[in-house]
Amino acid sequence: MQMMIISAVLSALIFPLVGKLCDNYEAKKIVPFSFLFRCFSTVMFCFLETPDSNIAYVVCVLVIIGSIVEQISVDSIFAKNLPKETRGILNGVYSFSGQLGVLVYSLAAGYFFDKVGPKTPFVMIGVLDFFFAILCLTMGLE
Repeated sequence: MQMMIISAVLSALIFPLVGKLCDNYEAKKIVPFSFLFRCFSTVMFCFLETPDSNIAYVVCVLVIIGSIVEQISVDSIFAKNLPKETRGILNGVYSFSGQLGVLVYSLAAGYFFDKVGPKTPFVMIGVLDFFFAILCLTMGLE
């Protein structure tokens, strides 16, 4: 419960700053940074000795903040670039796709948690975030 309160308070403080950054900087800089931030914070789970240590709480808060930064940066880019005529339907498709991704990842992560080990879902999301950040960096260097 304490971790959720800390995350919620920090998130409330960070939301406006991330929104401002997304307005002031190019997407090709913000999005890769946000995915790399969450990549490194999720990989930190592999180095935790115990799940109830103070370091574990810090890592959890960092993962939550990293996820929020990702979401805001991608949402702001999506909203900025949508044509007014199709904004509603594309937001619906975007939300549906995101929820479908959460469902598929949850099923895969649960399977790998049971079959490989408890740290595997964190490594998986860290690796996926890393490759997406690299993809964004290479695609943005046009």
